[in-house]
Amino acid sequence: MKKILIVLIPAICLGQVFWENEVIDSVNLDMENYRFNAMALDTNGIPCVVYNNPNWLDSIMYAWQTDSGWQKENIESGFKYYGFSLIIDDSNIVHFSYYRRDDSLDMTYHCYGYRDTTGWQIEHVDSASGSLGNYSRSINSSIALDTTGLPGIAYTSWNVSDSLYYIKYAHYDGTAWDTSVVVRDTTWHHQYPLDWSPSLEFDNQNTPHIAFHRVRSDIHVDTLKIGHYDDTLNYWVIAPIIDCCIATYPISLRLSSHDYPCIAHGYGAGLAYTWWDGSAWYTDSGIASIGWIDTRICLALDSLDQPHILYKHWGTVFPRYCYKDTFWHMCGPVEPDTLEAHVDAALNLILDNNDQPHISYKFYQMDTDTQFIFGLKYAKGTFVGVEEYTNGDTSENIGLQVFPNPSRGMVNIAYNLHEHSDIKLAVFDVVGLRVKILKQGKVFPGYYQEKIDTRNLSSGVYFVIFKQKKAKVSKKFLIVR
Repeated sequence: MKKILIVLIPAICLGQVFWENEVIDSVNLDMENYRFNAMALDTNGIPCVVYNNPNWLDSIMYAWQTDSGWQKENIESGFKYYGFSLIIDDSNIVHFSYYRRDDSLDMTYHCYGYRDTTGWQIEHVDSASGSLGNYSRSINSSIALDTTGLPGIAYTSWNVSDSLYYIKYAHYDGTAWDTSVVVRDTTWHHQYPLDWSPSLEFDNQNTPHIAFHRVRSDIHVDTLKIGHYDDTLNYWVIAPIIDCCIATYPISLRLSSHDYPCIAHGYGAGLAYTWWDGSAWYTDSGIASIGWIDTRICLALDSLDQPHILYKHWGTVFPRYCYKDTFWHMCGPVEPDTLEAHVDAALNLILDNNDQPHISYKFYQMDTDTQFIFGLKYAKGTFVGVEEYTNGDTSENIGLQVFPNPSRGMVNIAYNLHEHSDIKLAVFDVVGLRVKILKQGKVFPGYYQEKIDTRNLSSGVYFVIFKQKKAKVSKKFLIVR
């Protein structure tokens, strides 16, 4: 297969996302608090977070947003915990994976937890003698649910008998956990695993896919790889994607609506995005400068399979946000960096059903002239300009449809009026400039369909906005060339 590398010069569009943030939890100065955290949205759009607090890594907390503030409860304490990954199923059951380090037994446990009506249930999925090295680094687990709602976990493990680190995979079949080795390290370097940061996703056929970096310290060239389990061959098939120079550790894998893998990762000292289009791999490199160490990356795909990335590079306090339609929009930090400091902690990015971003991240600020505060924040982003939305009386739902989407030529806009009334139907570009008025004035009840000739419009995201009395509906569509 042919790999095509595209080097981008990003367009600077600061302020395209407006962030509303709030503190989940905070504590006086302690660098290790909140280093590991994970976030998910339930079916009602309520954010839920698991995180370390308050004393270094020796407890797991769970928090969820309410009208009266963030409610919190302790899940487990007494050991060292790290590498959290969180997901919520369609029944609003919380599932998460993590590592538990028992120093007294010199054991590391790979754990799965879920919250049912009786409380938190914790299971040991796997265990390893010894340590995974310095667990304050970027070791993580990755949990996903298959189409039946059963969990799978990708994680890093250690085999004391051969002194090798593994990437392993565990899947719950409804009765027990089945584990397998995805890949073994070929060497051991400074007591750290060389296969870092596995990221797991299930496709629509319930095949697990895991992306990871193979760190090749001997030649200083790292390789981005992806594996999937082949049920016919009964083993993991691993394929290299691209050599990434000296890449950073984080990997974030998502599958598109066509089950094609899309990966946000490091490339040298830069942020990169690599995707498969069904016939070849493509890479956008140099999206942003992020450095080589203690970087963080999290990827989400919107309803049009367009990538959104939350990332943080060395020497900064707050994460940055970017997204791509026809080019990369660099939206800057979610909060202004007012301190010269480095904050190292996990980042989380979820897009809701309206493609609006929700994030969680660690913050650091000066409370007084001598007192510093570390904490964990949640923020919801709103795109400045036009966004896709529906408001007003639902009885006036006009069933606005835009098709084909994406489009290379004519675009059809269909809608249904239930009463004789004034309407306005117009097209806007992504920054809110009106492109064309399609219909304005009094219209009789009935089904209508308008057409837009897009040959004179540039590639990118556009919005159709329909107004009727107090109701307002917006639909997003994409023009490609």
